[in-house]
Amino acid sequence: APLLFGELLAFDQDGAAVQRARESLTQTRVPFRADIQDLFAAQPVRLDGPAWILSNPPYGERLKVDFTLAELLSQLDRVYRPERVGLLVGEKQWRAFQPPAETALRLESRLSFQNGGLPVQFLIFSRS
Repeated sequence: APLLFGELLAFDQDGAAVQRARESLTQTRVPFRADIQDLFAAQPVRLDGPAWILSNPPYGERLKVDFTLAELLSQLDRVYRPERVGLLVGEKQWRAFQPPAETALRLESRLSFQNGGLPVQFLIFSRS
């Protein structure tokens, strides 16, 4: 099947998670990069072509979260300038969400469901 994307980029602060991603992606025919990265300390990345981001940040239920959903969205926009962003977030994060003024990413759709017993939202943002 033809590839929909030129390259997959996988980033996490946890080295073990990055290693698991490398092992999984090596079994595919998709070109990829998997690196340890702190999004909030990253410099802007120049990509060849449009970017789509899918992220499952901590919900703050089981793992501590030291950023808001608006801060995460702003950082993703600042570093990658994506065309679209899909975020799987906790219900509490969603209820506290105030769209950041400094991003051109706008909420396009939202789906509610349970993930491991926790109420979550899958949010899709598009560049306006």
